[in-house]
Amino acid sequence: MIACKSCSGYNFDTSKCLSWHGLNKNLASLPSTLELGFVATMKTPIDLATWPRREHFAFFKQYDMPFFGVTVQLDCTRLYEKVKSEGFPFSAGYHFASLQAANEVDELRCRIEDDLPVRYDAIHLSTTIARPDGTFGFSFQRYTDDFEQFVAEFIAETQRVQAESGLKIPYSGQDIVYYTVARGIAHLLAGGVCQG
Repeated sequence: MIACKSCSGYNFDTSKCLSWHGLNKNLASLPSTLELGFVATMKTPIDLATWPRREHFAFFKQYDMPFFGVTVQLDCTRLYEKVKSEGFPFSAGYHFASLQAANEVDELRCRIEDDLPVRYDAIHLSTTIARPDGTFGFSFQRYTDDFEQFVAEFIAETQRVQAESGLKIPYSGQDIVYYTVARGIAHLLAGGVCQG
């Protein structure tokens, strides 16, 4: 069972909890993902004998940092108009869309654990949240394909981070993707694969 700190009882799933809180009435009063207290992502070991990427894995796992980052410009006009017309924060909309896209790519859900590749059923999000004092904090956003549930949890998590100070790591699982959406920046240095 999942104990919601904002409810007097226990709930079997968050969709019930969120509907009981009145999702469309007051999104800001909902508990954050961390307050709901659950993250359970399944992972599957990848069979190296049959995996088409086994040679790529063997090559890149030798590197200290076998990953890379990119910066891209996207035209989000349609997303912005849709999200705003429905009364939701744009930041929740683009984080939802980007996390949904990341989860649709099998390779983006792969990780190296104990020197072997695994594929998670879903990956979650950690992003930076700006604070009124000019600093930022790290957030954790659980993946869900339910937009309204994502928005509710995103708003609650944003409020939690903005109310804190300092840098706290809210979640340390491997089933996570880290990024920051920087609106208005045309070019940014991208990190690359580093050999030790």
